[in-house]
Amino acid sequence: VTKFRIDMLLNNITQRELAEKTDYTEQYISMLMQGKRNLSKKAEAKLRDALEEIKAKRSEDDKNAGT
Repeated sequence: VTKFRIDMLLNNITQRELAEKTDYTEQYISMLMQGKRNLSKKAEAKLRDALEEIKAKRSEDDKNAGT
């Protein structure tokens, strides 16, 4: 979970954005980040994919904004 939090902080990704990409609630993401819920392999993969998707989209948007 710590690596997700660091990645979120470094890339200014909110729990709301993750919730929208994963179809999890913000409350569930918050509980995961606080260690109040165990992170299943499925949830971990879903969060990792969502983080990468958000970062890729932002990178694409940054490239397009520069042209």
